[in-house]
Amino acid sequence: MRTIQLPGLNILRVLASLYMVIFHLHPSSVPGPVAVFFSRGTSDTSLFFILSGFLLAHLYADVKMDDPAQQRFVWRRIARIFPANVIGLLFLLGTQALQGSVVVDWNTLSECLLLVQTWVVGNEHAMNVPAWSMSCLLFFYLIFPVILPR
Repeated sequence: MRTIQLPGLNILRVLASLYMVIFHLHPSSVPGPVAVFFSRGTSDTSLFFILSGFLLAHLYADVKMDDPAQQRFVWRRIARIFPANVIGLLFLLGTQALQGSVVVDWNTLSECLLLVQTWVVGNEHAMNVPAWSMSCLLFFYLIFPVILPR
């Protein structure tokens, strides 16, 4: 893996991720121009994914992606997103339990737990809505080592 860093792009990616968080919070109590600025979340999400893919391709461009390297890449990425997913699901279920409105569809819960909900048409916003992005990330992490050498 390359050791050359691109701090400007990493900073831009961090800013894009913070923008996405604010976008998902739906800031309704902010002044008009600020609300308009934070209403462009769909464009920002695309920017974040494009930057992330570019940085990964840049970092792994010279890495020989044999089977062990592919497995290490995938397991490292899974280890980064699954804990956040489980915490988010537990938070969601805990919040629902406190409100007395726990509705558990075990099929949807298992899809969300495994981060495959966006792989099912029409199910991308099932249960844990913000986790759709982690589901997309998992998909791209799984195919990245296969398509990178090509």
